[in-house]
Amino acid sequence: RNEPVPISSIRGLESKRALLAGVEETGNTDAILAVCLFLRDTVKADVFVAWMRQYSHSMGVYKSYLRQSRDFSRLENLQRMLGDTVQECLERLRHAYEDTRGRPLLRCAALTHAAEYIASNYGAHMQAGPLQPELELIHTSAVDACELMSRQIKIDKYDGEQERKGTDDMYVRHPRNGNVTGASLSATLQYCIFYHPTADKKKLSSPEGMVKRFGISDRKYTLSRLRQRAKLHDWDMIKGFTTHKGLFSSKTKSSIGFEPFVRICALYGAPVDVLEYFAMCITDADDRINISQEFHLHGALIATYTQQRNEPAMQELRSEIVQEMGLEGGRAITEKIGTWCECVRSYCRLSHAVFVCERTCCTHVLTRAPYPRPTATAYADAALKDPKIKWQKGRKKSRLGFFRRKK
Repeated sequence: RNEPVPISSIRGLESKRALLAGVEETGNTDAILAVCLFLRDTVKADVFVAWMRQYSHSMGVYKSYLRQSRDFSRLENLQRMLGDTVQECLERLRHAYEDTRGRPLLRCAALTHAAEYIASNYGAHMQAGPLQPELELIHTSAVDACELMSRQIKIDKYDGEQERKGTDDMYVRHPRNGNVTGASLSATLQYCIFYHPTADKKKLSSPEGMVKRFGISDRKYTLSRLRQRAKLHDWDMIKGFTTHKGLFSSKTKSSIGFEPFVRICALYGAPVDVLEYFAMCITDADDRINISQEFHLHGALIATYTQQRNEPAMQELRSEIVQEMGLEGGRAITEKIGTWCECVRSYCRLSHAVFVCERTCCTHVLTRAPYPRPTATAYADAALKDPKIKWQKGRKKSRLGFFRRKK
């Protein structure tokens, strides 16, 4: 009984089923695969699938073998006989990807066929009601992948022609690094932001059109725009990302906050005024101070301490600047801080003062609020640039006399 016998000599359904049960207990992958292939060729398909349902390890080994051997047709038939519709559709999609590697046009056709197969067999076309949630997701993925590749092919064709002609300065200064066909959605979006940032929404290369079509989140889109335009040092466009114009005014807003703007712009060598602009957009004063200290943004620190009327911090900043830049190198900043401190002392001594700067650089009127408005850094600038100060006690007079209440 312990002598080996050829597997082909085993006859009868019961003997073959006992053989599958015995090899399942051993856990030997090679033996399990050999028995599965023998049973597949010697018993009916429905009997083979019924046996495989009972032995999960053997089923997994057989499926892995079919995937590695790229026998997707057998794998799809197996999933169909098992009644696993979701896995069957996934295998069809995998089949479309694997068999068309390196051939984008064929892949588009295969993905289209897979999407139509899912919709026609399991959707409303068979009067079976709407697609199941899992099948709906697979169907949507197939349609999106097909459309993305179609866009990539057309973008590559157009950009390749422009690059060969050499008429567009963008492709001369920044040659393309290969084709975008076959790239991921994120890589395609970054490519379009880099080469086609202002394309019309109706064009296939439009970043905004791509965001709307594929449902890309605003956070991801903002980060991609920030990185790609920072590579080109397009600081004006980056500032425009955060400016939202309303009917009567504009406001600064960002879905990712403004700290990433400071860090990414600094990574690509942005000038100090750009970094200070985004640092001052941070609403939390502590966060603004921390990032300004990290990147040595003295202007943002002075403006923040001005809003807080924090004279000790300003004096400490003066000492750090002198130590870092030397007495001569930091003379302008230290003199600015000293003048600010003197003006604040005079300002805070008045009980009901209204500060009015007559210079054209300052149009703000500051009262004794807990702290000035974020835009009130003109107060410090006016006080530092030889200001002409007019102090008025009591209420400020109205400029329009006919609006005054008659006594």
